[in-house]
Amino acid sequence: MTFQEKFDEIKNAYYARVDVKKLTRDFAIQVTMSDEDCGGTFYIAYIGGIFAIEPYDYHDNTAMVDALSADLAAVLDGKADPVEAVTSGTVKLAGSGDDVLMFISAIKAKKAPAKKAPAKKAAPAKKAAPAAKKEAPKAAPAEKKAEVKAAPAPKKAEEKKAAAPAPKKEAAKAAPAKKAEEKKAAAPAKKAEEKKAAAPAKKAEEKKAPAAKKTTKK
Repeated sequence: MTFQEKFDEIKNAYYARVDVKKLTRDFAIQVTMSDEDCGGTFYIAYIGGIFAIEPYDYHDNTAMVDALSADLAAVLDGKADPVEAVTSGTVKLAGSGDDVLMFISAIKAKKAPAKKAPAKKAAPAKKAAPAAKKEAPKAAPAEKKAEVKAAPAPKKAEEKKAAAPAPKKEAAKAAPAKKAEEKKAAAPAKKAEEKKAAAPAKKAEEKKAPAAKKTTKK
């Protein structure tokens, strides 16, 4: 990473987060990053109500800071105590420490990234599944009903065909037998009646017959 790239990163990270209302006096802090790959100097200043962070030297400064870019970022983000960083030699300071502390206290805390709303579960898929289940049971009974309705019809037709001829044939067979029995039963009675009816007629004829004979003798 070059100095310009690192400078742009620092400016973009802190420029908008500085609360200018907390800067109560003018100051100019010259900052030197001692990194081998991105080392260089820039300044942070508040002069005449104008706040600026620019990649240049500021010779008429009120304070000078020298540190690695990582240590500088730790102090500006509040992850490292600036006083301890100076006393331990992590950050080298020359000039007004109060100006440096005023600037650090004016930096607003970094906003936490907005949490993404959890993705909603696919409700349509869950709703579609029950619909399919409901349709399946409805279709099944319809088929069963159709089978039940269709099945008895052949049975009834067969039963009617099987049952209908039997009584007719039996009746046809039974009719002659019945007539024959009636004739047999009626024959003796008829003969007896004929005999009874013929007996008086025969007697009358027999009585008349002698009378005729008598008349012929005279």
